[in-house]
Amino acid sequence: MIGRLSLSAVLLVWLAGSSAERPVFAAVDTAPASQPASRPARPSPERIATVVRQLSHPAYARRRAAIRQLAEWGPVAFPALRQAAQSKDLETALLARDLLAELQSAILIGAQVRLEVNPPRVPWDEPFTVTVHVFNPTGEPIEAPWPADQGEADDDVRQVAALMDVGDFLVVTGPDGQSLDLRVDPIERSAEVYEAVNLRARDLSPSHPVPAGATDRLVINAFNRGWARYPMLTAGKYTIQFSYQPQWNDPTWIDEGFGLVRSEPATVEIIQSAPEAIRTAEGPLRLKIEPDGESLAVRVESTWDRDQWINLNLGDDLQTQARVEWRLQGKEDGQDDGGDGSASWTPESTGDVFRPELVRRIRPGERMIIGRAPLTALRERMSRLPKAPGEARVFVRYSTIGNAPCIREEIGRKGRTANVPTHLYTGTIRSDSVVIRR
Repeated sequence: MIGRLSLSAVLLVWLAGSSAERPVFAAVDTAPASQPASRPARPSPERIATVVRQLSHPAYARRRAAIRQLAEWGPVAFPALRQAAQSKDLETALLARDLLAELQSAILIGAQVRLEVNPPRVPWDEPFTVTVHVFNPTGEPIEAPWPADQGEADDDVRQVAALMDVGDFLVVTGPDGQSLDLRVDPIERSAEVYEAVNLRARDLSPSHPVPAGATDRLVINAFNRGWARYPMLTAGKYTIQFSYQPQWNDPTWIDEGFGLVRSEPATVEIIQSAPEAIRTAEGPLRLKIEPDGESLAVRVESTWDRDQWINLNLGDDLQTQARVEWRLQGKEDGQDDGGDGSASWTPESTGDVFRPELVRRIRPGERMIIGRAPLTALRERMSRLPKAPGEARVFVRYSTIGNAPCIREEIGRKGRTANVPTHLYTGTIRSDSVVIRR
């Protein structure tokens, strides 16, 4: 089967721009991938009929050559293949039916594709748009792998859906020549986004025909800054290319690059790098303990490449509140999460009522203090540890399990409403430890 490649990651790019100038398209490559793409001359109906008759030739090599030629012509040969599929000659009918099914399950067979980036130069934290242009030079409709109309979906849904629709077919390369991985924020934060992704992950991706001689396009907004995005965080030039290889039943066709649809690379220049903490981050947030007079303060820093929100409603209701937990352990005790040589303390609480104003926006690179613990209180708890160590390690853990939809639902059960931002962080993060002495 030739269908679209598995959606193992997510998202790719098609961008469209002004039609004032005739676009330069990359043709379907019916030669090996290393050779320049070229589109053969349109065959006459007589020529197509002659090749179709070769499907019943007694020589196997002639039959295979006919199949290859018809596949190369693509949609132009569809009417003749449909007629041959009804032939009284069983072998001709079966070969024509199988080839037609293979070709029709592929996308963009015979199409010419061009990518456009706008604007072509941006800092790391400004969005740009990618548009995929498609031109159908064949005499038959071809399938584009996105819906003709995205309806009333909001911006996040449209952005994620557009990347999902072409995500298997884009190659994004950084200034160092390495391919970029797609980054996606947790999709369960929005029921609408989740449904759009789930639909495509179940191989039910929407598509629509592009009529003969027509053009079509898919616009992907916030290609580098959206809910699903390619994080381009280092200054330099990046390339984006569309590349689709049908998964033919004949593996030699795949090896030869037969039917490869590939655009010319589009280029975007990132003129300013993100801060190092964001470029090298392994997670969205990090905690750090810092001296603050006669206390220790815990500071959270955002290392994510886009805004997020952090819940500072602190307490024991894990459905709507977060927890800042201080943990002490004897310096020689290797057990981080319990054991006889450790103790925990949760001094921070904001009360039982959820307060929306305590859900704080934290921008990329921003830092904020989310808790303090007096050294006297920490030392008093240290004295309760077994063997009363002279030194102890202290670290902090911030944890929250309630995402935005769950918090809204829980508050709704209590007869209230609250505006909880969609991109609310959920999870657990832990600081490095510091040493205190009695």
